[in-house]
Amino acid sequence: MVELIRRYSKQDGTWFELERLLRVLERIPAGIRPERAPRGGTRFKLEQRLDPETVAQLVADYEAGVPTTQLTSRYHLGKSSVLRLLAEAGVAMRKRPMTPEQVDEAVALYEGGLAYRQVAAQLRLDRTTVWHALKAHGVVFRPANEPGRRRRRET
Repeated sequence: MVELIRRYSKQDGTWFELERLLRVLERIPAGIRPERAPRGGTRFKLEQRLDPETVAQLVADYEAGVPTTQLTSRYHLGKSSVLRLLAEAGVAMRKRPMTPEQVDEAVALYEGGLAYRQVAAQLRLDRTTVWHALKAHGVVFRPANEPGRRRRRET
């Protein structure tokens, strides 16, 4: 094939590069796969990118207490991919609902004047978790256009 390209190519050095690439590829042992797809390159299905040992290590890390957010960066995967791999492995997912004490503190902070996002930041929780907990507790949310509320800068 390289010879065919060399014959019909209008570029002088193309066939030299193709032969060099072919020699490099022949030296790579069979079964070697990259751990992750190159940035900006072609994305492959998880089964093509991850070998069973990597998936087993991901499961072990999760069961050891590593949060999914860290697993996404460690294994260069999206959160949905990590969650799917864990579900396929039959791992019991851990949910971290707010404790009653945290809910009481969040209610007090919100009613004290903080925005629910500020409450979430102070409690080191996800903002949607705090919002749902406040809503479930029956908190009446302040309107978004309340006087004195900081507005976004207009660009």
